[in-house]
Amino acid sequence: MKSLEDDNQLVRLLSKDLQLEEGHFHPVPVNMEEIREKLKDVIGHLLQHDFERLLNAMYRLDIEESRFREVISGVYGNDVSGKLAEIIIEREYRKVKTRNQYREDQYD
Repeated sequence: MKSLEDDNQLVRLLSKDLQLEEGHFHPVPVNMEEIREKLKDVIGHLLQHDFERLLNAMYRLDIEESRFREVISGVYGNDVSGKLAEIIIEREYRKVKTRNQYREDQYD
């Protein structure tokens, strides 16, 4: 189950991996929909103005190239930034879960 701490870790990871300025997610979003909407705005901006930075972020985030290409090809309609946001959030939450599991295993 996702917790508030998981959401905070997610926001920190997104800021780091997308190389966002400190405070970009300030105030810290209080729910997943706010996180998704802010991320969608960032991705939309990168798609239009800094595609190279978006590509670099996808590499850092370890997003599968095939999934990225599928999304930007238009298969999902006009909501490219929304679908990319979903994929990124899914990937970052897996990182959060893995890190939390690793921490728990160390203390067992």
